[in-house]
Amino acid sequence: MARQEFRLPPPNLMPHMIGLCIGWCIFAGLMLFLSSMNSTVAVASISLVGLFGVILAVWAVQREMAHVQNLEIALKRAEGQVVQLGTIMSYTNTAMASTDITGKIVWVNETFTELTGYSLLEVEALNILDVIIGPESDAKVVEQIRQCIKRQRSCQVDLLTYIRGSDKHWVNVELKPLHDRSGNISNFLVVQQEISKRKAREQQLARQAMHDVLTGLPNRQTFGLRLNVAMDEYHRSGQEFAVLFMDLDGFKPVNDTYGHDAGDKVLVIVAERLKQCIRSHDTVARLGGDEFTVLLTNIRGPQDAQHAADRFLKAVSQPIDIGEAVVKISTSIGVAICGPEFIKADDILDASDQAMYTAKKSGKAKACILPTRQVAQPPQENQ
Repeated sequence: MARQEFRLPPPNLMPHMIGLCIGWCIFAGLMLFLSSMNSTVAVASISLVGLFGVILAVWAVQREMAHVQNLEIALKRAEGQVVQLGTIMSYTNTAMASTDITGKIVWVNETFTELTGYSLLEVEALNILDVIIGPESDAKVVEQIRQCIKRQRSCQVDLLTYIRGSDKHWVNVELKPLHDRSGNISNFLVVQQEISKRKAREQQLARQAMHDVLTGLPNRQTFGLRLNVAMDEYHRSGQEFAVLFMDLDGFKPVNDTYGHDAGDKVLVIVAERLKQCIRSHDTVARLGGDEFTVLLTNIRGPQDAQHAADRFLKAVSQPIDIGEAVVKISTSIGVAICGPEFIKADDILDASDQAMYTAKKSGKAKACILPTRQVAQPPQENQ
């Protein structure tokens, strides 16, 4: 965008000239009055009037020129400051733009064009929202920015946006109203900062808080939350679900013989196999150690849970290549079907745990379904 050129206004001599004319007329009238009484005085008076007029004119011109020179110096300083400020804003690492009160862009710096992928000419007269939002931008956040412009208020939000013709990225957008000398809002300053790395760290921390670090499966906390949702849905609409509790058979000898790295590899492979056996709306989680749980939602009765358990038994029993050896393990599964006897999520989880212990006692590598409407008793220790 072209830099604005400063021009001085034409010198305003009128106030000084009016004052000079009035003063000169008074002085000339006085001299003429004196000259009417003597011819010698008349000649002297005319000379004095002319000299005085010349002196006054020279004084007025010099005064106005000094004023103009001061204005030129002040304007040159101001222009230099504007140029310096523009240079600083152009080379800062922060993307900046200025809009009118409707959000139409009137100025951007170079960082803004790099961050958005739009050139200087392309953004002229575009609305700021047309430039910074993308297909996956949060509609609530976009509406928040739109309302801030409409109500002429400041706001600061995190927005998922796009570099034109490139990948999506996260930016922090800050919108600030700018006021003119009268105190009225004349423009908005839009400041954008790239925060994709910060968002990635936040998402990673959030995932680690809700998922098992080793296998990537949902952890105990996440499983508990989803189990509570299933319980609420069952009590509200009668939608049935089942909880499967699994404990690996033969895992400890593998871990002791080949080391913890081999044991971790077994757990990762088992987790992947379990994920392949569930539907998109089911949940498989690792509670810790070699214990896994599965939440089956939208089932039609115990037969659906039995079929799922059969798939898990088959998947886990397949040989596992750990690099230095091929090992075989199995799993014991306890199954609990939702029912009125389970008041809390922990009740049905404990019931499935009890059923798992029953499966282990009856020979391992099998599933035991807790009879429906049977209140679970505390699990007994392995003999």
